[in-house]
Amino acid sequence: MKRILIIIAYALASLVVIIATILLVAYGQGYSYDFATKRFIVIGQIFLNSTPSGSKIYLGTKLLGKNTPSRLSLEPKDYQLSVQKTGYQDWKKILTVRPGEVTFAQYIWLFPNEIKTDLMTSDKQNVVKFIPSPSKHKFAYFSTGENPGLWVLDASNRQQNKLYTPTAGESLLNARWSNDSAKLLLETKIQSRLTWRYISLQSQSDNFNITDSFKYDFNDLQFNPLNTKQLYWVSPEGLRLLDLNTKTVSSVQIDNLITYIFAADKILYVQKTLHGNSLWSLDRAGNKQKIIQSLPDSSSYQLNYGNYNGKDLLAVGITTHQSVTLYSDIFGPNMVSKILSKTVSKSIFNPKNNLLTFYDDNFGGTYDIEKDQIYSFNLHSQKINNPIWLDNFHLLMNSVGCIYVVEYDGDNLTKLINSVNGFFAYPIDGKGNVLIIQNLANSTNRGLLLAHLKP
Repeated sequence: MKRILIIIAYALASLVVIIATILLVAYGQGYSYDFATKRFIVIGQIFLNSTPSGSKIYLGTKLLGKNTPSRLSLEPKDYQLSVQKTGYQDWKKILTVRPGEVTFAQYIWLFPNEIKTDLMTSDKQNVVKFIPSPSKHKFAYFSTGENPGLWVLDASNRQQNKLYTPTAGESLLNARWSNDSAKLLLETKIQSRLTWRYISLQSQSDNFNITDSFKYDFNDLQFNPLNTKQLYWVSPEGLRLLDLNTKTVSSVQIDNLITYIFAADKILYVQKTLHGNSLWSLDRAGNKQKIIQSLPDSSSYQLNYGNYNGKDLLAVGITTHQSVTLYSDIFGPNMVSKILSKTVSKSIFNPKNNLLTFYDDNFGGTYDIEKDQIYSFNLHSQKINNPIWLDNFHLLMNSVGCIYVVEYDGDNLTKLINSVNGFFAYPIDGKGNVLIIQNLANSTNRGLLLAHLKP
């Protein structure tokens, strides 16, 4: 009898080992046993990472014994997750777990309850406008009040340099950076006369009055992105090229021009023809390529270029008809188009160019190019001005004098800063620092402040 019990015990132990092995292998393969339905199911995972790290994770109202970064293995369905840390605003989102897949939420950003700011300009200056450079480290700004003029702030070392002092009765209108962030085009006005000046940050001896030198009434100038000694000018006859070295003006390169943008080493432009408005490209050798035969008729167009995974992308906003269409592989033989919205005409790519947000004052949505998915949303009657990407997942925006940030899909709308005069907020270094114009305490002046959004 004892021998039989031993055999039975060994058999039961072997059976337990076999079952445990099956369960371990199944779990390793992404399966879990559902005791309610008495069957194996394929589980999924959620990966959470946050700034700052070490934040608490809640599943619904249940506090998990894990902090970020963390990976959760869960049954396939929707989950309400929350990430929290003392001193920061909570993050909440509904995430979907899919069988055998990992849902990534590595973009979680908890913003401080109190945003620290540092004044970057003199409290005697009144900053009325600033223009970020392509490098995002230098900022040109116009100041009135004490010592008025055009200034440049280097945010990396907080140094300020005055580049131009206006004469009596001269107004500073606009400034445009060169692609290398080393030159500026300054537009000023005395009475009704517009004047353009070339200004170098490296050598004042290179500065000169473009308008007086060329003897033309320029109304619009832009740097050639590939050559800071060449400028594009939209003359009454069409687009021309100015050579600052030889002081020459080219013949008309594009006539009947409606609008244009730079795209890598090409110019993309809309031209009015006898058969309607068409979209073209112009390369450095002067070769033209028709991209879109006929665009919907409009008085103006919003063009935005990007490149993602080797494909050239172009978002075309039709101002009159309020629509946004995305064209993919625009220089290739198999261009594809997708209408994203029929209610808005503005758009902006994120830095990675895999997300395109299209918007009006109340927003529209974001198109995920990888997933071919549109996230439509509104911001609950918040009036939004000129959103800009803070990083690849967050948009920075102004509404009624406050600075907000929102995720790419419209979730986690967060108020950051109050009492900001106009939309002047710009990310400067990829480290969570934002430059803003804000009214100064106990003063009628406005200054440039550096807001720290990360610890």
